[in-house]
Formats: sequence, C-alpha cells, structure tokens
Amino acid sequence: MRFTLAPTSLLLTLSLFLAAPLHAQKSLSELNSQITQLEKSPAENKQVLDLLKKARLKAEGHESNLNTIQEYKTRITKAPEELSKLRSNPPKPSFPANPPEDIERGKLETKLDEIHSELENQRQKHKDLQSEQSYRATQTNRIPNEISKTRNELNDLKLRSDISSNGSPQERAEQEYQLQRKQQLESHLNLLKTTQDLYLAEADLLRTKLQVAANNIKALTEIQANWQKAQQQLSIKESEEALKKARILAATLSNFPELAEIAQDNAKMAEMRSGSNGLSAKIASINNYRNNLEEQIDRITKQRATAKNRIQLLEDAKLEIDSETGRLLRIQRSNIPDADRLRDDLKNQLSESAIAQLELLKLENRSATELIDLDSQIEALHDQYKDNGVDKETIKELMAQKRELMGRLVLDYRSYYQDLTKTIGTTKEAINVCSSYALFLDKKLLWIPSAEKINGSDFTDEINAIVHAFSPTEGGEWLLDMWTDLKDRWYLWAPVLLLVLILILKKAKIIKNLTDEGKRATKRNCSSFMPTVKALLNVLALTIPIPLLSTFLAWRTEVTSPYFNALLALAAFSLAVGVLRRLSRPYSILEAHIHLGKERTSTIYKHLRWYLPAGIPLVFVTYLLLNLNQTNDSGRIMFIITVAVSSVALFLITKPSNKVLYSGNHPSKLAKIACVLSVAIPAALIIGSYLGYLSSVLTIHNQLLSSLVIILSTLLVVALLLRWGLVSRRNLAIRQALKRREIALAERKKKEQEDGESSESSSDIPTLEEVKAKAVDVAEVEEKTTRLIKIGAACALAFSLWAVWSTSLPALSFLDDVTLWGDHPTAKTEGTAVNTPTDMLKNVTPGSPDSSQDNSADSSTSNNESSTPLPDILDAEKNRVSLQDLLIFFIALFLTFTAARNIPSLLELTLLSKLNLKPGGSFAVTTAITYTIVVVGIIIAFARIGITWSKVQWIAAAVTLGIGFGLQEVFANFVAGLILLFERPIRLGDYITVGDVSGRVTQIRIRATTIQQLNNRELVVPNKEFITGQVVNWTLKDALLRAEVTVGIAYGSDTELARKELLKVAEENSRVVKSQKPDVIFQDFADSTLNFTLRCHVNGIEDFIPVQSELRFAIDKAFREHDIEIAFPQRDIHIRSVTNLSEALNQQDKE
Repeated sequence: MRFTLAPTSLLLTLSLFLAAPLHAQKSLSELNSQITQLEKSPAENKQVLDLLKKARLKAEGHESNLNTIQEYKTRITKAPEELSKLRSNPPKPSFPANPPEDIERGKLETKLDEIHSELENQRQKHKDLQSEQSYRATQTNRIPNEISKTRNELNDLKLRSDISSNGSPQERAEQEYQLQRKQQLESHLNLLKTTQDLYLAEADLLRTKLQVAANNIKALTEIQANWQKAQQQLSIKESEEALKKARILAATLSNFPELAEIAQDNAKMAEMRSGSNGLSAKIASINNYRNNLEEQIDRITKQRATAKNRIQLLEDAKLEIDSETGRLLRIQRSNIPDADRLRDDLKNQLSESAIAQLELLKLENRSATELIDLDSQIEALHDQYKDNGVDKETIKELMAQKRELMGRLVLDYRSYYQDLTKTIGTTKEAINVCSSYALFLDKKLLWIPSAEKINGSDFTDEINAIVHAFSPTEGGEWLLDMWTDLKDRWYLWAPVLLLVLILILKKAKIIKNLTDEGKRATKRNCSSFMPTVKALLNVLALTIPIPLLSTFLAWRTEVTSPYFNALLALAAFSLAVGVLRRLSRPYSILEAHIHLGKERTSTIYKHLRWYLPAGIPLVFVTYLLLNLNQTNDSGRIMFIITVAVSSVALFLITKPSNKVLYSGNHPSKLAKIACVLSVAIPAALIIGSYLGYLSSVLTIHNQLLSSLVIILSTLLVVALLLRWGLVSRRNLAIRQALKRREIALAERKKKEQEDGESSESSSDIPTLEEVKAKAVDVAEVEEKTTRLIKIGAACALAFSLWAVWSTSLPALSFLDDVTLWGDHPTAKTEGTAVNTPTDMLKNVTPGSPDSSQDNSADSSTSNNESSTPLPDILDAEKNRVSLQDLLIFFIALFLTFTAARNIPSLLELTLLSKLNLKPGGSFAVTTAITYTIVVVGIIIAFARIGITWSKVQWIAAAVTLGIGFGLQEVFANFVAGLILLFERPIRLGDYITVGDVSGRVTQIRIRATTIQQLNNRELVVPNKEFITGQVVNWTLKDALLRAEVTVGIAYGSDTELARKELLKVAEENSRVVKSQKPDVIFQDFADSTLNFTLRCHVNGIEDFIPVQSELRFAIDKAFREHDIEIAFPQRDIHIRSVTNLSEALNQQDKE
C-alpha cells in the first residue's frame, strides 16, 4: 500500500499512534485528540480516520453503558427502602370524601375542578406504569436472547496479535476499533445483566405503585362522584327555589302587562334550569355518563393490558392458551360496550353540543342588550306603574331576579357545553379503546379453546345436564311460569293458539290449494304471477305453526332463561327447513313455478321429511344445554350429534347420484364441490368441538347456517323474479299479438269497403307496420331483465355474506405472521450510537446494538447475499410480504376482473340506456370504464405485495426498448385502438369498407377490430389499418344512402317516356325513402346507347343492394311493356366494293 507525504504534524501524530502499546485501547479524549489532528488532512488518511471515528462511537457507547449501569445499581440499592416507605405510607388523596354542607357554590366548583385534575393525573400515571410494566415484561423475554447474541459476538471477535509498532496506520486503527468494540460489547453485556437485576429488584415496587395508583383512582372517582352529586343537588335546589320565586312574582304582577311579561320570562328561564328535563338535570346526566364511561375505559384498559401480557408470555414460552383464559377473554369480549352504540351517542353529543353553543350565544347576546343600564329601566318602569301601587322595590327585585337567572343560565349553559366537550373526548377515547380491544380479542378468540377435550366423563355429564334441563327445578319451573302467564294474560295467548289450531285443522285444504295453484302455473298460457303469490302464501301457512308457537313462547319467557334461546333456535330451524320442505312438495314452488324438475324436488322433499322431525328435538335440546350454566361445556355432545345428522341429510341431498345439482343431464362441478363440503365442513366442526373449541365452532356454525340461508334465499328470490319476468313477457307478447290481430282485421275490413267509402275513425287506427314498429322486443327485454336481476342478486349476496363473516375476518390475521419473502425493517445501522438506556433497551433485538454490519467487509457481503430474494421489486415502505398479503392480492385481482366484467354492463342497463348517446357511445363509455377498473385494480393488487411503479421502472424501460424494436406493430395497434375508442371514426354497428372488404363492425378491441361481411364471414383487421389507411364509413353521420342504377336505351327511343318510367319504378318500390324524391340523370350519348342514371335513397345498408336488384327487375319489365329498347353494343359494317369481294369468294371455292 502506498502513502503520500504528509505534513510534519500529521507524521508526529501517526508516530505517537504507532508508538502506543499494542493492546491498550485509548480513552475517549485520546481518540478525540487523534481524530482532530487527522481531520486537518482528511484526504490523505480517509480510511484511518473512518476507523477511528467508528472506534470513538464504540467508546461513547461504552461510557453511556457505564453511566447507565451505575444509575441502575443505585436504583437497585434504593428499591427495598422505597418499597417499604410506599407500603407503610402510601400517598392518598387529600380531598375530603364529602363537601361541607354549607359550602358555597363557587368554592364547590373550584374544588371539583381540582379533584378532576388530580384524577386525570392519577389515570395518566397509572397508564404510564402499565406501559412500563408491559414493556418490562416484553424485554424480560428478549434480554436472554440478546445476552446470548452478545456473548457469541464476543467469542467470535478475534484480535490480531501480530501487529507490531511498525504496523501501518490502518492496521493499528483497525486494531483500535476492535479493542473499543470489545470493550463496548463487554459493557453492553454487563448492562443487560444489570437490567435483569433492576427489573427483578423493582418488580414488587412497580406492582405496588400500580396498586397505589389504582386505589387513588378508585378513591378519587368516589370523591368526585360525591362532590358532583352535591353540586347537582345544590343546582337543582337553587333552580327550584328560583322557579318558585319567579312564579310568585309573576302571579303578583300579572295585572301589569310589561312587568308581567318580564316576570313570565323569568319563570321560563327558571324552568329551563329546573325539572327532569332542565339544564341542571342534563348536566348531572352528562356527568354521570362520562364518569361511567371513564370507569369502563379504565376497566377495559386494565383488562387489555393483562390479557396482552398473559397471551404474550404464553406465546413467548411456546405454550397454547388454555381454555380457562379463553373463557375469561370471551366474558370480557361480551362485556365490551358496542362501538356502534358509542358512535351513535357521539353523534347525539355533537348535535347537543352545537345546540348548547347556539343557546349560549343567544343568552350572551341577550345579556349584552337587556342587562345594560338596569337602573334606568327600573326608573322608567316605576314611573309607568307608580300610580297603580307598584313600589320601586318590587321592580328592583324583578330586575335583579332577571339578571340573576340570566347570569346563572349563561353559566349553566357554559358548564353544560364544557361538560359536553369533555364527554365527546371521553366517548372518542372509549370508541378507540373498545374497538382496539375488541379487534385484539377477535383476532385471538377463534383460535383459543373454551373447554377441554372430550373424555369419558363428558357423556355422563351430558346425560345429567339433560336430566337437569327437564327436571322439575328447571323445566317444571318454566312450565309453571308459562301456565301462570297463560292464566294472567290469556288475551295474549288466545289469538296465537287459535291461529295455530286453525292452520293445523286447515292443513289438507291448504295443501290442495297449493297443488291447484301449481297446476295452474304449469300451463303454457299462464300469464299471471298471482298463482305464484298464492302458492307462497300457502307454503307460509303450512310452515308457520311451529315457528309461530316457538317465537311466542320465547317472547313470554325471561331472556335470562336457557329456554329463551332454545325456543328462538327452534323457531329459526323449523322456519328455514320447513319452508324448504314445503317449497319442494309436488306441484309446489320449486317444481311447478320454478321448474326445477320433479326428480330433484322429490329427492329434496323425501330427505327433508325425516330431517325436520328429527332435527326439531335435537336443535331444541342442544341449544337448551348450551345455554345452561351447569357446566362450561354442556351441550357439546348433543351439538356433535345434531351436526352429524345434518351432515347426513345434506350428503343425501347433494350426492351426485340424486342429480339435485346437475347441470342438464351431467353433474356440474358445483354438485361435486357441494357433496364434498356437506361432509368436510360438518366433520371439521365435529373435530373442533371434540378438541374443545366449542365457542369458536358455534360462531362458525352460526355463520355457515346464516350464509346457507342467505344463498338459498337469494336463489329463491332470483328464481321468483325470473318467473315474474317470464309471465310478464308472456302477457306482453299476448297483448302485442292481440293488437296486431286487431289492426290486421281493421285493414282487411277497410280493403273490403267500396272505394271512397271509409269509416270516419279509420284515419285514427294505426297501420300494421306502425304497430310492429312500436312493438317491444320481447327477447331483448328478457335478456336485459335477466342480466339486471343476476347482477343485483350477486351484489346483494356479496354484501350479505360480507356482513355475516366480517366479525370473523380479524381471526385470519395470523396469516400476516407467515412471511413469504422479505424481512422486517432492520434495526439501527452500525454508525448509530446508543445514547440512552431507553434507546438501548428498545433495540434488544437480534441485530442491535451491534449488528453483524460491524464486522469486516466480507461479513457485510455475506449478509447482503443472504437477504430477501426479491429486493429490487419491493416497495421501500413494504419490504415484507406475508401470506395474508398474497391472499389479499388474489382477492383484489378476482374482485377487479369481476367488477370489470359486471359493472359496465350494470351501468349500461341502469344509466347509459336512458341517456341519449350517439351510436357506439355506450360501448365507448363501458370500454373505458372496463379498462379503468382493470388498471386501478391491478395497481392496488400489486401494491399489496410491494410491487409499485418505483420498483418496476426498469421493466417499463425494457418494454419501451422492446416496443422500439420488435413490438412496434403491437404498440401501434394498441394506440390505434385507443384512438378508435375515443375519437370514434368507426363505431360498433357501422358498415364500413376497408380496402376491398366491406362489412359491419361487430367488435372493437384494444388490438384489432372484427368486421362481419355480408357472406357472414368475420374478418379481423388490425386497428392500425383504420388510422393509417383509407376507410369508408357508410353510416358515420347518417344511415341514409343513395342508390344508383344505370341503364342504356337504344338511339331513337322516347327519352321522356323512359324518364317517366324510371321515376315511376322508383316511387313504387317500398325500400325507397319517400321523403327524398328520386331523380333521373341523362348521363351521356354513348357509342350504342343513351345512358340514364336513376338515383334514389334508402334507409340503410340493408336495403342498398336489394333495392338495386329490385329496381333493375322493375325497369326491365316497364321498358318491355312500353317498347323501350334496352340497347346492347353493336357495330355497322359498310362494304365499298362488292365485285372484288365476289371474285375473291369464287376463287376461294375453286381452290
């Protein structure tokens, strides 16, 4: 290695550095001195200077560690004494429990503010202590790993012993860095051990501080409640006394109009403060609400901290969360206030706050205008009423009362507004706390067992639970309550029991009506939806008795009784299964109205006939046991039996051999999937129940049942809507056919009448062609209606299923812990010093405070090589992709392409079809929307896995380069497609000519356009041809086209007659537009003909070629009838010498 010459001072510094002992690291001041000298010529010694700066950082870290260790040791020594003092003389609130009885209102309010301030301080202190406790618990688990890591780094650290005093400056600087690094690691290891000792020594002290803070919060809360209660009583007492005085004075001055008006106004202001709806009561109510909410926030905060610490300890110890913890957390989850209800309260509070602020402004304005110069007002009123016996003192009392009431009302509204503001903040905090803890529990509870595994004793316990449920102490008591309620409230029972009895007795007649309506609906000429409506009512009448009776019994049962939930479950089960069973009866809805098929409906009906009576007692007993408090897991075995029976019924219905879910005559994929799921899902529920996850299984079971009911209900509604559309189209077609028949008869009658004798109303009757033109396209209506119904049903189904499963989606957050590629953000880099103990402890992770980056360049290189395999395409903010991210990526892509396929069609049906768009405008809009949805969806989806534009710019550059060489034609067609889409020189349905090809545009895609020729062949033309070449668009502005037919007549023909006949032929042709008069052009005197051109107009390209053929046929016929000769090419030969010609012919004959 070569060095340049340095100044004398630099050489002296290096000499001193080289002369230092080999293994004695320098102090921080010595390093600073050397660095200062070397910085005078940094360019010549950059590598040495960098190494010394790194060594200085290690030295600073070492000194910081030593200071922290000394501080921690001092705290360890003082911890027992501080704990003893805290236990013997804990700090307590200095406020009296109750205010003095004779305390003034102002002092009471001042003291109450002090109490509230102290309570907030104690709460903040308790929150900080909880955070410290949680932090120490986390660090306690992490410090052993950091100790092990630091020891390994010390063991791996190798100091070179072969560096002599003659070594190079860089070698000695490297040695100094390694020495300082070793010293820093040793002090860091000592600090970690001291930290463990500190946490152990202050554990009891921290718990005692928490307990003292909690006790102070509890005491201050009670003190605040007592003082607030005294304040409220004082306010209510003052307001009632003020109201009483105001009413007495108003009664005294009732005969004096102006004074009476002031007195009545005073009484109104006093009423605003008093009473159950008065301002004093509102202030008391809002304060009580806030206090209760603050208590709930404290309770939930403590529960959250305890639960998080407990779960974290179990997870760090690689232990499963036990069932007892699961039960406790589920109880806590059920006791968390509903965040939606809190949000509703917040809206009401914001509205009330705005009203209070407005009232306060009004009162302040009144005070500023009405309470000015009261003495002058008193004198004026006294002068006015002194002759009527009103003394001045009475008027003074009246005005003083007004001033006092208005001032007190202003103060109360100001206090009410301030209390509302505080309550709004507390409510927002409660929403955040409740939502956060609820989300935390929702992520965990689904995977936490609620009971132990099933063992032999559980069967005995289940039997005992059933006996207990129907014993005289439980079931007998419920029956006695029902009998007592029946005797006391017979007027409620009688209508329900009578209705159930009537429906049971009329069952045969209802079934007959259902069959008759089904037979009526199966007729092909049925054009009414009423048979279906009546059939639905009959199905409901057959099903309703058991659900109605069960719901009524649940209504008359106490909510806390286990029979309440059991009866509701029975009502829901009997209603859902009963309706499906009645729908599948012979000639019922599924067979006769929806045309599902007799074989399919009979299979469903056959298996539901035994499943419904078997499921009713099973469901009732299962939910009765699940709601008993006898044991924590009672009803589990009955639940397994019920699920197994339901699985059998589902399997028998969905198995492919029964053809229930067939598509035509072949089993569809849906049939196979449904058959597998009918066994797999119940098996999973049974296994989960056996393993002890009963609460989680019940949650998923209820969501699965809700989803199944929603899906079947949606399919039924869609089928009924399609049935309604079918009968509506039949009715429409019948009306249109009758109208056409009526018009046809009218036209026939008109033709039979004599010439000139037409009925007076014949001109008012539309022609048959007009009726056909106004007729609705039934096929088009069917297509649009079906698409709209299916899209609407799909949207409704998606939103409904999302609402059902949204509560369980947080449980899938464990997928975020499965890293597919990438890593978490790394810790602090090498050059960052640990300045404080808190910063040091926050970096107790596998990479800090001294990561492997402090090693040699070889070690750094190896670290880089072992990093994420896809570092270049990951977003800087998201360098880790989990399994959850990948799942969301695929879901986003699925939703993107689903939306791109359906949303444009929905917009076209609901919105674009009602707009007066030009031809092809709807297609352009829907295509642009489709591309926009796809592009935005792809961007969002790929951003989820960290692939953003900043990371794929190199791909864009490569694509651009490829376009410049091999993909220029593809790119040109793409750009041309965009131009066609927005500029629209051609549109969907236009008839165009490109080169020698003519046809109608049927598709416009991003790369090519499809043209359907007249021979029904389709030609795919690249979009570039439409931009760079010549295109004839026959229908761009108007579909009206001019047809031309050229005909030549012989010389000597009557040209005027020919012209008249040509015009007559055009006028008589039905394809020729009557509004555009045809004309005839005498085009030319040709060699053999007189050329005429007949020009006329047609409505579209469909008539363009046929009309020319028809006109030629008609022209030929008309010219023949009028002896007009159509000339053909001919030539006259004039022979000048006949003699020579005869001699030549004779000579030829002789030869």
